[in-house]
Amino acid sequence: MLNALANAHRHTPAGTRITVAGRLDGDEVRVAIRDRGPGIPEAELEAVFARFHRLAAATSGSGLGLAIARGIVELHGGRMWAESRPGEGVTFHVALPAHLEEGRG
Repeated sequence: MLNALANAHRHTPAGTRITVAGRLDGDEVRVAIRDRGPGIPEAELEAVFARFHRLAAATSGSGLGLAIARGIVELHGGRMWAESRPGEGVTFHVALPAHLEEGRG
């Protein structure tokens, strides 16, 4: 989640709010990180989680952070995805099991 938060900070104009919200949703704990940056085109929403993928407008980074973050979330039995409207920012979602299975975590 720190990677998604760092990305939000990097792509949000100075003085603009980043929202972090968490809640229990059935058998999952969900966290959403929303920025107010330029957003991500719908065609690239899944691609941003691929290793070495960088958006054309990206100014830094190796393109590994979100791939690693999603991998860690999935190793814990969770999911990570993004939603965006270009010009309105991105929301990164993380959903993790509220109760860890034996042998996980």
